Amino acid sequence: MKGAIYYYTGTGNTELACCSIAENINHIDFDLIDITTSKNTNLSKYEVVGFASPTFYMGIPKVFKDFLFSIKEQDKKPAFILNTFGMMQGSYPVFIAKGWGEVNRPNEQQVHDFQSFITDLSSKLGNLKRDGKT
Repeated sequence: MKGAIYYYTGTGNTELACCSIAENINHIDFDLIDITTSKNTNLSKYEVVGFASPTFYMGIPKVFKDFLFSIKEQDKKPAFILNTFGMMQGSYPVFIAKGWGEVNRPNEQQVHDFQSFITDLSSKLGNLKRDGKT
């Protein structure tokens, strides 16, 4: 199965998280695509696509938002989103619901949660592949 993770990274943390996902999900061959160096928005060769960016000023970085709007609308292509953040996560609802936003991050719990995210994502993508939905 072929996948892509399109990412924007300001400090390298988001890229590091994407590398970790790609290394730990064995049944998908991920291309990691830095949106600042690649203008490829053709998702047709990918069976699953991820989008990853940090939080900037309580929201999505403008460069990443512009990139997202440049992508042709997809129909039923499995996708996932990853948000990284330093002190404050901004308006990403999942993180707000968890009450994150303190300094000294990631802590042990967040590292555990990220590892759980990878495990859960791997399982869900494996089920899609098994069920022939990709």
